[in-house]
Amino acid sequence: MPHFSIPIVIIGSGPAGCTCSLQLSKQGIHHWLMDKESFPRDKVCGDGFGYRVMRTLKEIDGLFPQKFFPQTSHSPIAGIRIFAPNRKFLQFTFQEALDPLMPPGFTCTRRDFDNYLYQSTSSTYCSKKNPVTIVDILKRNEGYEITYREETDLLQHVRCQLLIAADGEQGISHKYIGSKTVKAPLIAARAYFKGVGGIDKRLIEVHFLKKSIPGYVWLFPLEDDRVNVGLILPRTLVKEKEIHVRQFLTRLLQEDPLFAERFAQARPISGTKGWSLASKFVPSSLCGDHYLLVGDRANLVDPITGEGIGNAVWSGYQAAKAANEALQKQDFRAAFLKQHYADIIGKQLSKEFAFSKKLGFLLRYPFILNIIASSAQKRGWLYRSLMKLFGYGKRG
Repeated sequence: MPHFSIPIVIIGSGPAGCTCSLQLSKQGIHHWLMDKESFPRDKVCGDGFGYRVMRTLKEIDGLFPQKFFPQTSHSPIAGIRIFAPNRKFLQFTFQEALDPLMPPGFTCTRRDFDNYLYQSTSSTYCSKKNPVTIVDILKRNEGYEITYREETDLLQHVRCQLLIAADGEQGISHKYIGSKTVKAPLIAARAYFKGVGGIDKRLIEVHFLKKSIPGYVWLFPLEDDRVNVGLILPRTLVKEKEIHVRQFLTRLLQEDPLFAERFAQARPISGTKGWSLASKFVPSSLCGDHYLLVGDRANLVDPITGEGIGNAVWSGYQAAKAANEALQKQDFRAAFLKQHYADIIGKQLSKEFAFSKKLGFLLRYPFILNIIASSAQKRGWLYRSLMKLFGYGKRG
């Protein structure tokens, strides 16, 4: 059985895992990047990218925007419309949208974005292993041993001092490290359409409807007249009202007068897919002896909006910086990793998620949503807070 040793192994090659790999390579640290799938691959998502995504990637490579945007199919976002239940809307616009090389937000299919990040990882410091099947993960005194197989049935092993789990809410690492899998509190559905009426390609839309509150319907424009259309709902509401989320999305598009008119000539170009969103964020659970959790594996999805890509990318970046500290000090204890990783993530996201939860309580009442939409027009703190909530305002 072939046996290898490497300082760091990352399980999962999504945005969190690849960002971590990019920063590790920048720091000159050899590592493995493992994934069960080949790239490019589809990933069910809203396909919206906020300010934190590109800001973090630019920290790693100052020229990342200049490299990324000309090479990928994307749509720069200049603002957001939030529709209240009374169907009046509040519109945010961003001055930064005037810069085509660094828009505050953009839309891009996860297939394209994830593949670009994956292909950008360095072959000098990063050994890519995919597709692989992980058979076992064992704790050793000096770290972890991972047993896996590639295309053949031959079992292979790799040992690492630090294991970084970036394999999502339902990833294999749940069986071996960290807290056990819990039911995600948010459920979503997504489909692609062409020919949707009334679309402004510079704006994303969020619709709070009486039937879906505190969840919402989104319309995110993509290139080539495509629109990512989706719905996010709390699991408690789904269970209480016995909602079939994918069918519920279809029904909302047919029954709501505004949607019915806009989708009259639209045609679906994909099936409707559902998934759950990991937002049970607990700062103390982000690390342990010889391991770190990042992205959806760390439950970093916003508990109200469902936005998670920005937090995933940022957590991968912070994990790589913490890994560098751990390697230099040769200290992989939970207490050391907490100081250099979990405390940093917790300090930032605890404040953001606390605001989301407070707003989420208010969102349960349609008349309050109508008031919020009117009040935020004054562009005060509420306006700025809502921008940040949906990932398009400047924050850490």
